[in-house]
Amino acid sequence: MLFADISRLIFHMLQSYYDEVSAKAIQTGAIISYESAGDFLRWNPHWHGIILEGGFDKEGTFVYLPISNTYKITELFRRLVIKYFQEKKLINEQKA
Repeated sequence: MLFADISRLIFHMLQSYYDEVSAKAIQTGAIISYESAGDFLRWNPHWHGIILEGGFDKEGTFVYLPISNTYKITELFRRLVIKYFQEKKLINEQKA
């Protein structure tokens, strides 16, 4: 459940970003996959994603919205995950 929730969090974060940047409702798409191990099969939880850089407006026109500043979106993701962990009582305020 945790991994599926984080995958949804990633998608909703991207959807909100596109809606805000385009100043209108955009329908986007993404494939998000969870991986639990990295090199040498050590525990290394992470996600891979194939995402559209943009989406379709209600007229069916594709709106290209490149993600150029990954630092800001990475920081937003970090904060959303910490908030999610707090809501699920997985970490406390001090740890957050």
